[in-house]
Amino acid sequence: MIRRMLLVHNMHVSLRLKLLLSLHMCLEFLIPHGVHQCVQFSGWWCKAVKQVPKELRKGVNSLVTLIAWEIWKHRCECVFNGTPPNVDLVVRTISHECSLWCMAGARDLACLLQWSLAQGS
Repeated sequence: MIRRMLLVHNMHVSLRLKLLLSLHMCLEFLIPHGVHQCVQFSGWWCKAVKQVPKELRKGVNSLVTLIAWEIWKHRCECVFNGTPPNVDLVVRTISHECSLWCMAGARDLACLLQWSLAQGS
């Protein structure tokens, strides 16, 4: 019962996180449509990749990897150190890391972000 409640809570946090990130980065295709659709991470990832042109798919894969890694690190911080979940902090961290990845040469990710900004305007 407790494990199930934690899974639901974590799903709720991750859905909120996806929504905030997609709005923050002008990446509306990351928003899951309905709580019961794409509940599994792999389903959401596949759906997100198919929403962009082929030349941008590596960028989506980089972004999803970055998002998953930051969620995992934050989850571990919550579980092992008792830190309360903080979606806003994770969004800021992902945004900052995304900038660092682009400065470090993640061209496909940079192209995806440029494309998303052009789509948003």
